[in-house]
Amino acid sequence: GPALPGLQPLPTLDPCQVSNYRQNYSYDAAGNLLQMRHEGAHNFTRNMHVAPDSNRSLRDDDGDVDFATSFDANGNLLQLVRGQVMGWDARNQLQHITTVQREDGSNDDERYVYDGQGQRCRKISTAQASGRTLINEVRYLPGLEIRTTADGEILHVVTAQA
Repeated sequence: GPALPGLQPLPTLDPCQVSNYRQNYSYDAAGNLLQMRHEGAHNFTRNMHVAPDSNRSLRDDDGDVDFATSFDANGNLLQLVRGQVMGWDARNQLQHITTVQREDGSNDDERYVYDGQGQRCRKISTAQASGRTLINEVRYLPGLEIRTTADGEILHVVTAQA
């Protein structure tokens, strides 16, 4: 078959748009993430609080950590961050997430579909923008992702193994 094209040079990068950074991670004896410290143009630290009776953990940004209401009976996280509600199916697979919640209109969300073996086969993202509903979709096939944007662009992502 035809040869792949050679590597293309990277465009000149604006140093104001990119910067070096370093992230340091701290774990407890059981391997649970306790802290992530980001050092770069904008430094920040993310602390995690691990439940004393399980490996469940939550971000501890404001000291208000409530494990009893943050997980369902099967241990599934109910909110990614405040306002980003997560829903799970009977097989404990992520079914949907609300990415933007609005009081006066439709929410932005992602919905997930699985095949009979439990593999994700489809993701549908819905977003509201300028009075329009934008729908993006990803279909997952063995070795291939088909991404369709709200503007009708289609991208095929091939996964090859050596």
